[in-house]
Amino acid sequence: MSRPPRGPRPGRPSSLPAEGRQRVTGHHEDQLTRQEELAELQEEFPGFRIWREVTGEHVRLVAVRRRRGTSPHTVVTADLAELRAVLTGHQGAR
Repeated sequence: MSRPPRGPRPGRPSSLPAEGRQRVTGHHEDQLTRQEELAELQEEFPGFRIWREVTGEHVRLVAVRRRRGTSPHTVVTADLAELRAVLTGHQGAR
């Protein structure tokens, strides 16, 4: 038995022509914004690995140093502004 060829499945966004695609809104738009914010943070603080963790209804941001001697070692918070403030406050202290 041969398998059907792999490729985009009908109804998936990647298989729709451009005019058939809908604008991303609501929850999905919010997810893209968060990903963009995380990408900006990663560029701003290359000495840290930064990601979001979702556990049930709780979302937290985690930043862990990439190199020994970088401070702080780890930051865990639910607030993006707080994460940025903590990492900015320690940029000069290496």
